[in-house]
Amino acid sequence: MNNLFQKRFEELNIQADEVEASKSTKKSEYSDYELTNVDEEKLLNWKVKVKNLLSNTCGENSPHFQEFMKIETYDDPNSNYRSFRSFRSVFLAAKEDFEGGYLSSIKILVQAEVLDSELKNAD
Repeated sequence: MNNLFQKRFEELNIQADEVEASKSTKKSEYSDYELTNVDEEKLLNWKVKVKNLLSNTCGENSPHFQEFMKIETYDDPNSNYRSFRSFRSVFLAAKEDFEGGYLSSIKILVQAEVLDSELKNAD
């Protein structure tokens, strides 16, 4: 299971690079302010997958998941690039904690999986 989560973190890190590559800038119609956006569909696709991964690896009560949800609450519909950068920062923090072995919920999941496997073997 641990390898599966590791693989997913890597896949979503690559997908984040693809979202970043879709960045474009345009002038606001109301001022000289420039609006920077990434492709909305790519961003949504990536966010849903990351939310699922954070829920599974960190738990919904974790700081990682809670911060991700807070960013979503304040998402600017006119310029989503800044939100994307914040989402990505939370994702990278979770990835680093996962890779460093600092997510206790993963430890519990792995222990449960090992116990389940041992119980099946005992039967």
